Order: sequence, then structure tokens, then C-alpha cells
Amino acid sequence: MKLSIGILIVAIVVSVGIWQADIANDRSKAIKISERVTAYNDWECGYQSQVGCTNVFEVAPVQTLQVERIRYGKDFVAVKISQGEKTGWVISGKGIEVYVQPNT
Repeated sequence: MKLSIGILIVAIVVSVGIWQADIANDRSKAIKISERVTAYNDWECGYQSQVGCTNVFEVAPVQTLQVERIRYGKDFVAVKISQGEKTGWVISGKGIEVYVQPNT
């Protein structure tokens, strides 16, 4: 009984560690916007048939923003960004470039 509880605790700690490392990896990236793009309320708005998607804000061209999270859909990549007090998801495509920020 003690062994199975120990194994469960180790599995949970390892899972949380991997999840936190994934988030840290996403946040080490930045996104460069070269054309006006719309940020949506949900990352699944990249799917064509998704209902309930609303525009949260528009991102002006020639901006570089910090990435908060990256989600991978079947045919797209969604990137969570913040602009002021608002956060939203932009869908990869024309005018969006995700890159790793250099260490300074």
C-alpha cells in the first residue's frame, strides 16, 4: 500500500514537472507580428467550424510580443499573447512569426 502511494506521488510530481517545463519553453519564445491580426477568446478558434469565437482585440503590425502559451491544433498553431490587460489567442499564418528570444 505504501509503495503504490509512493509511486502515485512520484508520477504526479514528474507529470507536473514536465507540464511546467513545457510552459517555461513556450514562454521563452516571442511572436513577431508583421500584419494586422485578430486575437480570439479561445485557442480552438483556429478550427473552421468552432462556434462561440469572439474577437478580443486586434494586434497592430510591426510588434513583438511575449508568448504566454502555444497550443497545437490539427492544422494550425495557436499562440496566447497579452496586450495591456487583455489576453487572446492568435492563429498562426501569414504575418505571424514565432521565434526563440535570444538570452540577454
